[in-house]
Amino acid sequence: MLLFAFDIFLIIDKFVDLFLGYTSELNGEQREEKRLMPVILHNISPDFFLEIISGLGPFVLNIYFSENRQFMKNTTYGLFKIYRYGRLLETD
Repeated sequence: MLLFAFDIFLIIDKFVDLFLGYTSELNGEQREEKRLMPVILHNISPDFFLEIISGLGPFVLNIYFSENRQFMKNTTYGLFKIYRYGRLLETD
């Protein structure tokens, strides 16, 4: 349960990163983008989707393969978390 809370925290972190503003150049002039949709489209990346898959994927697969739960808890959960190790070492 503690690992699930950690996963939710990192998913929320990536979700909040979608709303970080950026400056755009219009006619040679720098200005901050104020519209929401261009900001989200600028900030969305494959990392956002990988975070959702690595966070919620093991739980979805555990429900799908409910008859063999021990295999899902050990092997697949570990495979999903390989991406997470790189995320922990990431510097922004």
